[in-house]
Amino acid sequence: MASAYYVQSNPDDQVNRCLASQTGLTLRQVEFLRREFSKHGRNPMPEMLEILAVENGFEENKVKNLFNLHIAHNTNE
Repeated sequence: MASAYYVQSNPDDQVNRCLASQTGLTLRQVEFLRREFSKHGRNPMPEMLEILAVENGFEENKVKNLFNLHIAHNTNE
């Protein structure tokens, strides 16, 4: 007898996976950066994205792209 195995997926996890594939960042990087973005709100200091990228060894353009996608996603909720 076959049994069905259902895994409940967190909607944020699905969004994070999608954002990771769109930006070229890893899932863990996306999760970390989105938590950081949430701390700084919609209008962070302009240098914040550069600082996050440099301090954590991420490509600055990928961080900026993720931030823009993060803001767009949060606007649609």
